[in-house]
Amino acid sequence: MEVTAVPTTGEALLVYNSPIIPYESPRELADLSNYWNAAGEVVKAYTLTVGDIFEVSDEAFTGTPVKNKAVSVTAKKLVVAA
Repeated sequence: MEVTAVPTTGEALLVYNSPIIPYESPRELADLSNYWNAAGEVVKAYTLTVGDIFEVSDEAFTGTPVKNKAVSVTAKKLVVAA
């Protein structure tokens, strides 16, 4: 996903925290979908600027992601433009 515009006031931030997976086995417990950021936990936030590129999974979207379609952020989810 490439950033093509940012707000004129404030900042556009990408919040990311690498999951720490303490399990080696069984494999189903080590799946990334079993982990989330707890309320109040410190996370990293990256200031986005035009031209930045990042990847997100399907779960980050409301609706189905479509290649080369614009997206916006609503209620902390990426929304694909019609």
